[in-house]
Amino acid sequence: MNLSGSPRGWSAWLAGGLLLLSIRLLGGDWFDPAVLHEIRIRLPEAEWATLRKEAPDVLAQLGPQRTNGLAAKAYRPHPGEVTLDGVAWKAAIRKRGFIGSVSRERPSLNIEFPDLPDRRGPGGWRRITLANTQQDASGMHLSLANALFREAGVAASRTALARVEVNGEALGVYTMVEPVDRDFLKQHFGSVEGPLWEGALTDLRPGWLAMFDAKRGTKDTDLEALREVSLALADPDSIDWEQIGKWVDLPQFLRFWVAEVLADHWDGYANNQNNYFIHRRASDGRFVFIPWGADQCLGSPNPFTPRSAPVSVRATGLLARRLYADPEWRERYREQMRQTLDSIWNEDRWLGEMDRLDRLIGTNGWAGITGRKAVVQKTREFFRKRRAVLRKDLAGDAPPWTAPERTNTLVRKWGHVTADFETTFQMRLPVDWFTNGTVQLDLDLDGKPRPFTRAGVSVSRGFDIRETNKVALNVLGMHGIAAFLVPSVQVWKEEFVPGRTVKVDFFANPGFFFEGMPAATGGGAGLMSGMLHFDAAGMEEGSPVKGHLEADIWQLPK
Repeated sequence: MNLSGSPRGWSAWLAGGLLLLSIRLLGGDWFDPAVLHEIRIRLPEAEWATLRKEAPDVLAQLGPQRTNGLAAKAYRPHPGEVTLDGVAWKAAIRKRGFIGSVSRERPSLNIEFPDLPDRRGPGGWRRITLANTQQDASGMHLSLANALFREAGVAASRTALARVEVNGEALGVYTMVEPVDRDFLKQHFGSVEGPLWEGALTDLRPGWLAMFDAKRGTKDTDLEALREVSLALADPDSIDWEQIGKWVDLPQFLRFWVAEVLADHWDGYANNQNNYFIHRRASDGRFVFIPWGADQCLGSPNPFTPRSAPVSVRATGLLARRLYADPEWRERYREQMRQTLDSIWNEDRWLGEMDRLDRLIGTNGWAGITGRKAVVQKTREFFRKRRAVLRKDLAGDAPPWTAPERTNTLVRKWGHVTADFETTFQMRLPVDWFTNGTVQLDLDLDGKPRPFTRAGVSVSRGFDIRETNKVALNVLGMHGIAAFLVPSVQVWKEEFVPGRTVKVDFFANPGFFFEGMPAATGGGAGLMSGMLHFDAAGMEEGSPVKGHLEADIWQLPK
């Protein structure tokens, strides 16, 4: 760029340089563990309302079409202003999240700086990621788990806590997460070069690779190497670990895998084929794994692991599964677990870190979060007991991993339901479902009508966190002597109005279906996708409610 003889050019160059300098100086250490940051976001109310309602297409993410490639992007940037610890910046605010972290009331957010030089904002960061950690009432798990990964020798994002406010509404404490981007790669692997993929409910399997989200730098040769690994792992009887070790840094994967299990990160790669990155390291062309989204851990309820599974291993992810099936690698994994326990599992240190985070959060948590004290206590117990639990499992012979391999479709078309209902609104669930109104229920599962002996309906206050923003429609069908068929829809209260037809799906107005006996195994559960129409609706006690539900049912894995 030739700036000679151009005062305007020189002034622009100087202004840009001063801005970059101010960015570096004002940024400080955004991941200082002793600081609770203050983040205030302002954007037009219409933009904020649109952002809150944005959501991915859950069937595209989980259904039969998922192997055709990634679903369309659900989130777009919304222009606004962000004040970070008292300094204001123009920014683009984008919703983020996949399945469990998606929220209308308290969305996870990315703050980006597209108008700044090199798109860098405070502290030189290209993006600030704010995780709502809504599945963790303690607000600590993500910070603790990422610190544990780093202690175990695994590249993992730094974190900090921030009190977040949007348009004057306090949303409580979020976790700021260092983005996995070119700066992260440079810091941890010495180069910004090399491709990076994000893995969300996908794996190194033939037919699944199209579901990886390429974040940067992928070339045909990189995709071919990924396919080679996939094909090499496909047949468990012909695996050449020496060859796979030329493509994948297997010692690094052992550290990553052990850290996931040690932290009980059940929603990660090893247990759920979810929440991770794969990077092809520029220095040697080998693949390495990077953790992500580790808020479901440290003793959080785990819906996806068989109850009979040993505590010392999780091996749903294909690479973990194949390694654990090999006697030599199984013992190397167990020895890595012993070494990691000895080197990083200092109970007093981790309990002290919990105390520090707890003091930072203090009374700043979101008003809608309940049960925080109990989750904090449960997390403390996890740290106190984890070493003994794992040591006991590691003392004897290696336990088997017997869970079957997953199919590539996470939900399947199960059936269809229609219901014409008439009842009254009640603040609480009725004592007798079958005298609370009338319902005409028609249901088929697996192509066959599902008979029932009695049917009832209830419309009451919803089951969202605050129990004020949704209305719950529950239809109950008695099947046999003591089994139930339950279509249930959670409707946002602003859409619960006479004459309105609303969309039923996982994010718009979540619809679920349950079959089985209470507190018993068997039956199944599913998602509903369809429509719900209200002829009459009201949220006063005794208000008439009348309408029609029609939806397809998609079965979740058992």
